[in-house]
Amino acid sequence: MYESYITQDVIHYVDTHFSTLPSRKGRYIGGVSMGGFAALHVAFRNPQVFSKVGAHAPALFLNDMWKPLHDKIFPTDQARKERDPIYLAKSQNLAKLEIFLDIGNQDDFQTPAKKLDEVLSHKKTKSYEFHLVEGGHHNDAYWSSQVEQYLLFYGGTDRK
Repeated sequence: MYESYITQDVIHYVDTHFSTLPSRKGRYIGGVSMGGFAALHVAFRNPQVFSKVGAHAPALFLNDMWKPLHDKIFPTDQARKERDPIYLAKSQNLAKLEIFLDIGNQDDFQTPAKKLDEVLSHKKTKSYEFHLVEGGHHNDAYWSSQVEQYLLFYGGTDRK
């Protein structure tokens, strides 16, 4: 239910209570770890709502990785096809999205992130970046070290 909460309730509230660009052009979504999973899920299923998505060390799952959580998120093969950002990247039209994906090379989730990178590298998007960061672990120290890059992506500033 978080998908409709974000795409309907949160967006409506923000657009009616704050000075915004009330269109997909001014709407971005991003998150860290499971928030990165959710951001990808929501943006890939709703590319008409968002223009940018950032997934920072996203908690993505392959096979039976982290089995109890995996089984809760993907109780059936159909649920996996509807929820898994890797599957969604294959099946959805992402041509209008700008996508930023980063992960540390010491992160337990780097293998599924590389799988998503493989899919997105062959997908037509407005722009796509993948950053495998040397020494990064799945922790606050890594995420904090990347905040400037995240903000520059969302701000549209050249980071190179």
